[in-house]
Amino acid sequence: MRKIILICIIFNINNLYAQYPIIKKIKNDSVVIMKVSQADTINLLYKSYNDTIAELKKSITQKRYLYDSISKEIYNKQDSFYNWKWKYEANRASYIDRQKDYWKTEKIHEFSKIILVGIILLQFHTISQLHDQIK
Repeated sequence: MRKIILICIIFNINNLYAQYPIIKKIKNDSVVIMKVSQADTINLLYKSYNDTIAELKKSITQKRYLYDSISKEIYNKQDSFYNWKWKYEANRASYIDRQKDYWKTEKIHEFSKIILVGIILLQFHTISQLHDQIK
């Protein structure tokens, strides 16, 4: 009985040691020996990973197109904003210049009115003196 147990233990140790995959070197190349089920599992994983990579690349491409379109829209809005800002600043500057001219013109008008009133008073005074001299 001991011999049978010893033989079973030796076979189990041998089986544990001789698990697949096994790597063998032939000249400068490595050769992997494995079970068909292991190869199928590796192939399924490889295909799954390839599919995941393809989906991620497609997703990145779609997101890049979306980013480019959003970036272009932002650039257009920003360009439009700066255009309106420039127009506003130009109009504001011209408005301020016109207001300055308007106030200068108003001051000239006021001064002209004062001069006119002065001339009229001077004429009345001159007429009254001439009238007094005639009498």
